[in-house]
Amino acid sequence: MKTNRKMCLMRSQRVDNMRRLIIFAFTILLTGCTVGPDYVRPIVDVPTSFRYRDKEVQDTANTEWWKQFHDPVLDELISEALTNNKNIKIAAANVEQAAAVLMQAQSPLFPQIGYSGSGTKERASEEGATPLPRIVTNPQTSYQALSSISWECGRRPKGTDSVGVSSSMQMMRTLLS
Repeated sequence: MKTNRKMCLMRSQRVDNMRRLIIFAFTILLTGCTVGPDYVRPIVDVPTSFRYRDKEVQDTANTEWWKQFHDPVLDELISEALTNNKNIKIAAANVEQAAAVLMQAQSPLFPQIGYSGSGTKERASEEGATPLPRIVTNPQTSYQALSSISWECGRRPKGTDSVGVSSSMQMMRTLLS
């Protein structure tokens, strides 16, 4: 009887300790998130010389930055690295492969058009167990043309994020150009 009572007492102490720990953790978390009722975001005057227009940013990113050092050895090393870098070529091939797989995965979402045709010419034996009637021409020629159109309306398959692939393709073009 006393052991049951001790176990219940120990269990209730553990529960009380756990409650205190949870309350303490929430108190710490909530006090860390408060800024105060009188907080005002500071106004920062940024000179216009620190702001770039989109065109200026694109021009800066597309420049050959190493040319500013006027070092022919550096120019030669970078041009050699860009032409012979196997890792970049492998990465570019992987991006192209991913784009092809994406295109293949998305292809059922678009209308599918199919066609086929065939032509045959057959000559039957005129001597046999059942001779051909005179009405049937020998040899016989037949043609067949088939067409089909189908479209599966549905949602885009999971994992076919075309935005990620297109940005990777743009990065690949930038690296290889």
